[in-house]
Amino acid sequence: MDWTLYDTQSKRWLNEGKRYIAAINAFVEKGMQDGWDSVGAEPQETREDMAQEVLKIVRQANESGEIAALREYFPPAHEPLIGLIREKGQAIRSVFYIDENRMVFTVGASWEPTTVYLFADNQFEVLPNVHGVGRSPDGRIYALAYENGIYTYDGWQGSELQRFDWPTGLEGIPGEWTVESMEEARSITELIPFPDQQRLLLVNATGVYVLSTEGARRLHPDKETIQEWKEDMEEDEPFSIQIDMEHGAISRDGKWIAFGSQDSEHLVFNAELNINDVWHPESSYPHYALFSYDSRNVLFNACHFYNGVSIAVPLEQTVPAEATSKDSDEFIVDDECRIYAGVSWGDVFIVGDAYGYVRAWSITGEFRWRLFVGSTISGMDISPDGKILLVGTYGGILHRIRLDAGRDEYMIGTGEHSEERRWLIWKKEQQILAW
Repeated sequence: MDWTLYDTQSKRWLNEGKRYIAAINAFVEKGMQDGWDSVGAEPQETREDMAQEVLKIVRQANESGEIAALREYFPPAHEPLIGLIREKGQAIRSVFYIDENRMVFTVGASWEPTTVYLFADNQFEVLPNVHGVGRSPDGRIYALAYENGIYTYDGWQGSELQRFDWPTGLEGIPGEWTVESMEEARSITELIPFPDQQRLLLVNATGVYVLSTEGARRLHPDKETIQEWKEDMEEDEPFSIQIDMEHGAISRDGKWIAFGSQDSEHLVFNAELNINDVWHPESSYPHYALFSYDSRNVLFNACHFYNGVSIAVPLEQTVPAEATSKDSDEFIVDDECRIYAGVSWGDVFIVGDAYGYVRAWSITGEFRWRLFVGSTISGMDISPDGKILLVGTYGGILHRIRLDAGRDEYMIGTGEHSEERRWLIWKKEQQILAW
């Protein structure tokens, strides 16, 4: 490509981009310090009219393999492409870093048909017949979901460990009830092998299950809740289970399970699958759970519209649960974010929110940094050395970010981080586009 042909467009893209980034960073900083009522009007992006033209340039650069020059002349940006993202975006979730040259991820929301991609040696490959992918919290065991069952492996493409049957969705439901077929029981919101190599945690819209070679056990909703739902129905009405905002996590040491849904409390079970603790959500609806890297704390997020409140509960304070949940206001670490994905590293929680920000706090809620990638975050992983952060969004974009490697002047946020690459994994595109 003759990049000099794009000098005029590039100068505008660069100059207006720098002005917008400086203005929005100042706007957010003032809002965080002085309150959002005092910040005035939000700065406006001025490059939306360039979106189609820049997308054509991105396509051409991919055809010629000139991605470094593309990023120099047209550094990646989110706001100018919002119109395209609304048209072409899709969820990038279950994102897993394998090694420096490989990653695997799922395209499509949990309620949609999904495709699993492997990225290796700068090439994307669709994994045929694979409906979903998961990994144990210690990073060792991978799970691949097929039509005929879910298989676990010792490492990526390692030796096969176990095969598990899908749940039916009928687990925990009295046999005499008339129950509708639950095809959603074969969907995946979360798929997490236990470090013990013997079990899987499967979360979907019909419940939270632990799978073993002996079958599936439903943890949520429990029998008492199911009975209450049934009592509210007409006598001959077919019964089915549908939960929303379902979520689950396993601690890195495998000793704890945290989960919940829109109508539950924040729940903690031990590895023996006995309830260990119940915490009261500090916002309307439980939405997300994440254990600290050392397995000593669990972060729970509850949401209200696009905002939320998070608590970080020390697990050593948990005791066998009683009938009522514990108050948790003393453990609040954030009162802004609705969290969709996250990782823990050292003493830090790194989470992605509904507004497209990646945020890092200490376990006690001390702010570390924030970074804007745009679109609601849908998947996230971190390399074992803590240097590479992978972030997928509902906008159909996957970001590879190098942490603590120097500030990227074209990124919105704080912290010494830089984006190495992003990929546009968009509907109606002939190929995945690197940028």
